[in-house]
Formats: sequence, C-alpha cells, structure tokens
Amino acid sequence: MRQGLAPDRVAPLNLRHPDLAKWAAFLAPAILRVGGTEADRIRYGFTKEVPQTEAWELVKSSHGSRDIVPVPPPLHTFVFKKKLWKRLCRFAARNGLKLLFTLGAGPESRDAWGRWLPDDALRLLSYSGRKNLQVFAWEFGNEVNAFPFLFGLKHGVSAQRYAKDFAVFAELVHRIVPGSLAVGPSSAIWPLIGEPHPILPRLCKSPAASQIDALSFHYYPQQSSRGPFAVRRARENTLFSARVLNGAQRWVNYVRRQQAGTPAAKAPLWITETGHALYGGEPGVSDTWLSTPWWLDQLGLLATAGVERVFRQALVGSDYGLLDEKTYAPRSDFYASFLWKKLVGTTVFPAPQVLGKDRKLRAWHLGGQEGRTWVLLINLNLKQAAQVELSVPCDRFLLLEPDGKLQSA
Repeated sequence: MRQGLAPDRVAPLNLRHPDLAKWAAFLAPAILRVGGTEADRIRYGFTKEVPQTEAWELVKSSHGSRDIVPVPPPLHTFVFKKKLWKRLCRFAARNGLKLLFTLGAGPESRDAWGRWLPDDALRLLSYSGRKNLQVFAWEFGNEVNAFPFLFGLKHGVSAQRYAKDFAVFAELVHRIVPGSLAVGPSSAIWPLIGEPHPILPRLCKSPAASQIDALSFHYYPQQSSRGPFAVRRARENTLFSARVLNGAQRWVNYVRRQQAGTPAAKAPLWITETGHALYGGEPGVSDTWLSTPWWLDQLGLLATAGVERVFRQALVGSDYGLLDEKTYAPRSDFYASFLWKKLVGTTVFPAPQVLGKDRKLRAWHLGGQEGRTWVLLINLNLKQAAQVELSVPCDRFLLLEPDGKLQSA
C-alpha cells in the first residue's frame, strides 16, 4: 500500500455481463452504492455541461472573498465520462436497483485553501437532472476523516470545513436534482478506537445538519492483512465472539449521541459501507462461509438498533465481495443476503432472551414478509451444536451451515 491506498489496478467492471446482471437482480429491490476511496480521486468528464445560473451563483458565493487557486490534479486522477455514467444508470434501472453515488470531496476537488470546489460536481448533477437519470441519493465524500491517512497529512479536512462544504453540496443536490437525498459524512469508525479526526460531532451541531437527509458512517469489525494499520487483525475465529460482534452496537450508540438534540436528530442512520474486514477482506476467510454468521448477526443487530439501511461492501470485488470478481459466482454471503431480502420485512421486535448457560447462541426477532415473523438463531460455537427449544410455535425453519469445511465458499 502507498499511504492508505492500494496501488493495484483491476479490470473495469463489465456492466453488460449477464451473470452480474442476473445476480444483482436477485437482490432487488435494493440500493447500489457507487463509491469508495477512488470516488475522491475522480474528475467528471462533463466539461461542456452548462448548469443553471442560480447554481453558479451559489458556487461563487461559497468561495468567499479569497481567490480560487485550484490545485493541479495529480497524475493518478481518474476521469468519469458520460458514456460510463449512462451505462451505470441503465444497469441499475434494468435490475431493479436505485443508485447512491459518492461525489468527490478529495484533494482533486479542493483549492489551495482547502475549500471544496463544486464546479465539477455541479456539471454532473446538472447533466443527470437534464437527462432525467435517476439517482436516489448523493453522498458527499468517502471517509473524509481518513484523508490524512489516505492522501497525506496536508490533505486533511477539518470538521468545520466539511460542515461548510456539506451545506453547499446539499443545497446543490436539493436545487438541481429535487427528490434526491443528500447523505453524509460517511465517516470511518474503527472498532475499539471510534472515529479518528471526528467529523460527526461538529457536523451534527452545524447549520448544515438540517439539510442532511441521511447520516452515514462506515464500520468494519476488523482489518485484513493487506493494510498497514490495524487495531484488530482478521482471524478465522475473531468474529465468533459475542463481545466483538456487539462492538457495532457501541458505535451506533456513539452516532446517536452526536445526533441527540441537534438539527440532525431526526436524520435516519445509514451504514453506507461495511464488510467482513477492512482493506478488501481477508483472503481465505472473508470469501468463505466463515464470514456468513457475522454478516447475518450484524444485519439482525443493526436492524434491532434502528439503523435504517446497511450497505454491504461489496457486491463484487476483492475478498469481501458477495460475488467473485472474476467469475461473478455467488459466495455464501450472497445467499445469506438473498434469504434476508426475501424473508425479512421492515418490522423489528426486541431481541429474544436466551435462557440457559449457552453464551455462544445469538438470537434476533424480525418481522417477515406476508405477516410472518422470524427468529434468527446463530451458533457461534465452531465445535459444538446448539440445542434450542422455542417458547412459541414454529411452522418452519431454515438451516444454513457450511458444505463441509468452514472455509467453503
């Protein structure tokens, strides 16, 4: 890795591949997030687009009294062109998916004073509105609190600066593409240590918070061996600990405390990025059945905690992808996601009480489709089966277990 960025280059995703479309459609209805670290290294190839006069005036006023001194884009900047944008929007619409798109807030989009220059994003928004390309939500930046780690110390963005920039971003979204949501700050929250270079506390208290349609953050319970920094390295057994699994609840509570009594108090909470392990997942672990009990448990925990939407990193890509990036073959977490989508509804009940001495048994009570209710039971014991007796009638059950070895895909 160079700083916090992987230097690897991968082949472009083939949005026309029939298997990719087929498996994506199985998860519909859903929201497809297009974002990640590279979103803050992108320029948009919409240079001929002429936005509304009122929008330009808003952009000019956001620059303040200082002259604009753009920072020359580095050589690794990517250009996102109209052809790909239209293809992506069509892919989502064809397969029953809505789009959440991350607008760049990185060094490529800032001037010498560190202020966000919305000109480039403004053209993308204007083009999308004019062509009626449906984008459900726009997210401002990707893990901006991690910029010192990702791009170097001199590229850090303060919470105060982000709040001012978010106000401009949200105003542009609501004005140019009315009906789309403005989402942020997608802060990176780490297990054990929380939110480095915190943005959430200041943002929630700022005037910009009243324009937040959904408050977002990212959470990975552990870090793979790919990355240079870690507070909890990914191991086969790490996420079979109830204490570790409950860590997600701690950080949901943290975000709720930042919201309380602020203009952002009523904003729904979204986790717009989570996966089995940070840095692409752990090879031989994140891409196997060993990830599936964690994934189902986190869905149950986060639903019970009131998190409105959870975005799995990723549909396809690296070791934590639901689909293999070369063959598009589904992994075990894909099947778990499919069952969740088809069986579980939007109603959540208090978690059932587990009686007895078995501390390795996890239980969640969820409303289902067609008026059914489901009890999700997860046995964290890798060596011993669990005996369960329910105090309510049960007319059916589904058993998910690995096909042979725990490392089976």
